[in-house]
Amino acid sequence: MNTKVINSIRRALENAVPGVEIEVQLPALKDGFWWIDVKLGEILVVVQYREKQGFGISLVTDQTGYGTAPDFVRGSVNEAVSKTLELFAEAGASGFLRTKNPVKQLREHCGVTQVELAHRLGITQPTLSVMEKRPCSVNRLMQVAHVLGGKLHITVEFPDQVVTLV
Repeated sequence: MNTKVINSIRRALENAVPGVEIEVQLPALKDGFWWIDVKLGEILVVVQYREKQGFGISLVTDQTGYGTAPDFVRGSVNEAVSKTLELFAEAGASGFLRTKNPVKQLREHCGVTQVELAHRLGITQPTLSVMEKRPCSVNRLMQVAHVLGGKLHITVEFPDQVVTLV
């Protein structure tokens, strides 16, 4: 049984998502599925892994429950981690922006190509392409805004005042 792959995805998720709870269930049969419950607050993403078949990934909610097949299938640990992070963001997990592609939105708003923005950020165009498909941190969004000539401000509005965080 391939514990190396399971340990790899577990470490990647723990590094990417502070406070995540991960429970691994061993396969019942030699060639069966590994089940990985990835929970952040009330949000649960289930990852199943089977050697030579890859990763099946599903967001489990009160409305969807557990399905008969995964919602998404990915071939590598990195792809499975990326999809899990994307599902947390879409579900509104704390610490993730709900906007699917804020980097792409800013780049397009400024009329800049991927090649140009990648150059400004000191990364390659393929790296930027991947970045535009994943949830991003506030720090990364601040960096993108800065190289595009803007400033990111985060404010919280209360009934009696507005507090600026960034």
